[in-house]
Amino acid sequence: LIYNADTKLWEQVTASTVIKPLDAYWIYSAEMKVLTPVFDTTHPVPAAKNVYKGWNAVGISAESSIPAKSAFNGVNWRTFLLWDAGTGKTGTVYDKDGSGAYSDEQYIPQYKGGWLYMNENGTLAAKTA
Repeated sequence: LIYNADTKLWEQVTASTVIKPLDAYWIYSAEMKVLTPVFDTTHPVPAAKNVYKGWNAVGISAESSIPAKSAFNGVNWRTFLLWDAGTGKTGTVYDKDGSGAYSDEQYIPQYKGGWLYMNENGTLAAKTA
């Protein structure tokens, strides 16, 4: 499944769905599987995603772990809740200008996703590191 923050609806991913680097996907599997993303390096323009005021499901596009402050630079965000696929719940909390355990200097692991709370609409740009 994928969450569409514009319509506030869940959408089913099908065989014809184009997987985008800044989207977050919920995948059901009856057993543990390791999925390794393969990046399409033929596109010269970095990916971008429209994000909307309120909660948005986003994926982290960086090829290595990246501080939340850098991952969401350029948009007016408030909080990011990292999704923990093992527990099926949110895990680490990152707050813009937060401190300690909630600092936006904390690193988000590569290929992870979660819930991003936006103060206003914006365009999230892909990051390479």
